[in-house]
Amino acid sequence: MSGFFVLIIFAQLNQMKKFFSFILYFSPLLWGGVGGGVFAQRNNFQIYSLEQGLPQATIYCIIQDDRGYLWLGTDGGGLCRFDGINFKTYGKKEGFEGQNIRSLLQDRKGRIWAGTKDEGIIIYDGLKFISIGKKNGLAGSAVLCLLEDEQGTVWAGTDDGGVNKIIPEKDSFRIQVIDDSKGLSNNSVFDIHKDKQGHIWLGTFGGVNIISFEKDTFRIDDLRSSRGEIPSESIFAIQQDREGALWFGTLEGGVFRIAPKNANSNSNFKLDLLSRKISVFNKLNGFNAKTIWKIF
Repeated sequence: MSGFFVLIIFAQLNQMKKFFSFILYFSPLLWGGVGGGVFAQRNNFQIYSLEQGLPQATIYCIIQDDRGYLWLGTDGGGLCRFDGINFKTYGKKEGFEGQNIRSLLQDRKGRIWAGTKDEGIIIYDGLKFISIGKKNGLAGSAVLCLLEDEQGTVWAGTDDGGVNKIIPEKDSFRIQVIDDSKGLSNNSVFDIHKDKQGHIWLGTFGGVNIISFEKDTFRIDDLRSSRGEIPSESIFAIQQDREGALWFGTLEGGVFRIAPKNANSNSNFKLDLLSRKISVFNKLNGFNAKTIWKIF
């Protein structure tokens, strides 16, 4: 596992009911010493909470945009932007209807997408807010994850409606819903990842689902713990490392890793997946966390 670094955010469920502060972490490296070049590291933390201007103490998601601003999705306090000094809140007063935000994305046009618990998706272009909801064909109650692909299509995973494929068309959007009626093993989608071969990987309560595209159609394969293919049925997080291996965070089983595709891989995608080595990291080999929320 050399040549790359995987950051894993974990916690037990009973400790994750609320995030009571927003923490910025800075890690300057200090070099010193004589001759031998002694290495030292100093870690600096700055904590921001309600007293410093946060509209709500529970933060579900954070992204940094291309101008350096941090955007925070709160639980009940709307959308918040942090410039390093001050917090600016976007709520009902500013025209932002969603108060409970579960996911954030900046698209290639610089717009901020906010996936909410009750109000669908709200897009902010810097001047106005655009809503995409059930009346536009969006499935699901809460939008838990967002991903933009190379074509500008946004994939939105939901708590109970599968995944929405939101395709831009001039000044509007067209939505294609992919759920259990189309082949998903489960309609709760917690994370979305597009791999280097173009497959869409979904972390669900029904294992891992993989969408493959063939001209104008698609195929869905899945990996299930009930068939002994992967160690957990509940997948919260997916990330691919530099070597092409895929890492998965689970509800109760720690982390597992699927080895990258090799030159002699089977041409059948599902058979190729099943032939890859799976490494599990849990209490049995020293990794004590059970619940993994995010992998970077």
